[in-house]
Amino acid sequence: MAQPTVLDYKSGILYHLKKIFPIENFPEKDIQKLLRISEVRRYRTGQVIIEQGKSDGVTYYLVNGQVRVEKDGSLLHVLRRTGDVFGEMSAIDGFQRTASVMALEDSVCVAINMRRLENLAEAESYAFKYMLYKKISVELSAKLRTTTTRLLQVTKELEDLKRKYKVR
Repeated sequence: MAQPTVLDYKSGILYHLKKIFPIENFPEKDIQKLLRISEVRRYRTGQVIIEQGKSDGVTYYLVNGQVRVEKDGSLLHVLRRTGDVFGEMSAIDGFQRTASVMALEDSVCVAINMRRLENLAEAESYAFKYMLYKKISVELSAKLRTTTTRLLQVTKELEDLKRKYKVR
């Protein structure tokens, strides 16, 4: 049986990237640059993808499967849609991972090394940075909206309990 070639590997990454990003209109040379900083990673059920407290500069985009995001063992979210992004906060700010991510079923992700993206010459990376950071900003906006809503609910519950038990 023939071994996979570099071309097979790159076409596999490209296939998955096209599911997530609108890259059809990028010039071939630009797509090659994106391929250099991306890889497809497959995870088995129960396998840890990101470990809380670690740092690696990689942002993950779910292609298929389901992953569990948790902090200190508590469930934060389950991601299951193609294009769902995780690991973006520490990849952008360089701090340690604030949560762990585990595959709930066999899953495929595109992993993009944001540090390598930053090392591309500025003129070569504007389009990719725009595309990647726009997707990340949309995801972060949704997460912030959810967190704000939950914070308001918990604050109201706390105020109600304080009134009920006459605590200041």
